[in-house]
Amino acid sequence: MTPYEVLEAGTRRVAEYFDATDDFGSVAVGHRADLLLLTANPIDDIANVASRAGVMANGRWMAEGEIQERLAAVATTYGH
Repeated sequence: MTPYEVLEAGTRRVAEYFDATDDFGSVAVGHRADLLLLTANPIDDIANVASRAGVMANGRWMAEGEIQERLAAVATTYGH
C-alpha cells in the first residue's frame, strides 16, 4: 500500500465501513474534530505518523507534551 492508501484506510474507509461518512473520516464542517497534527508529511514517509505535534480529540487540543505527561502518569499509576 502507498502511504496515501494507508492513511485513507485508517480514516475515510473506516467511516465508510461504519456507514458514518457524515460524522467522521474527513475534515469537513459538521464532522467530529478528531485530528492528528504531524510535524512531517506522512505521504513522503508513512513513518512520519510518529512525528506527532498533538491531537484534536472531541474538539479539544492536546499538545504532544501533555500527551507524554498523561502517558507517564498512567505508567506510574499502573506500575510500568
